[in-house]
Formats: sequence, structure tokens, C-alpha cells
Amino acid sequence: MCINDLERCIQRYKVNHSQEREVIFRVLLETEPCLNVAEILESTKEIYPKKISLNTVYRHLNFFVKCSLAIALQNESKKTYYCLVDQNSRIFTRCPKCGLIRRVNKNGEAFNILEEEYSQAEYITIHQKCERCV
Repeated sequence: MCINDLERCIQRYKVNHSQEREVIFRVLLETEPCLNVAEILESTKEIYPKKISLNTVYRHLNFFVKCSLAIALQNESKKTYYCLVDQNSRIFTRCPKCGLIRRVNKNGEAFNILEEEYSQAEYITIHQKCERCV
């Protein structure tokens, strides 16, 4: 996934290019864990001098999901986490204690078994405590 994917999506849907949209996309591009809206908003403050409204963040995230650039994953308390689509990694862990959602990196035999077993599934979520909650 790269910034060119965003440009292609903007052209395909014939929407205006906005700096805010690009900043939000870059935040998702540059972070490993999945982020909720509050975390995304906080991260934009570090790289963009203007204030981005919460409504703008939601609107652009919905656009990314519509374009299949990002996916939205929800925990049991209905908190939504966003991350960019990566064809190489479709498996996520969700901590049942704190709700943190992370992408699982490809490694090991367990990963290969999951990939084979659930090859038809679009995404796989494993419920497992994160390193903070262990």
C-alpha cells in the first residue's frame, strides 16, 4: 500500500484532493498497529499544523473503507479500529481485556495452518491477550 493507491482512488471516485485526507492516510501508512479514531486524530496533530475535525477523520476513513484501502475492525465494546489493507496479512489479534487490535505478521507454522484452514475467509481475528495485559 502506498500514497499512489490513494491517488488512484481519488481519481476513480472523482473527489477533490485534500491535505487532510492525505495526512490521515499517511498516519495509517506509517503505523503498525490498528488505530482508533482518537489515536488517528492525535497522530495527525504531530504531522499537520492545522486542526482536523473529528467529522473529517470519520468521513475520510469511510472513504478509505469504500475504496478498499482500509478495513474497519470492531471490538466487543463497539470501538472501531482502522488499518490499511495488506494482501499479505489478513490475520489480526484482538485483546479481550483492553480491546487492542493488531495485525499478525507472517511467521511460523501456526500462521500457515490458519491461512490454509480459512483460505476463503476475508479476514481472521484471534482473541488473545496483548503484551500489555498478559
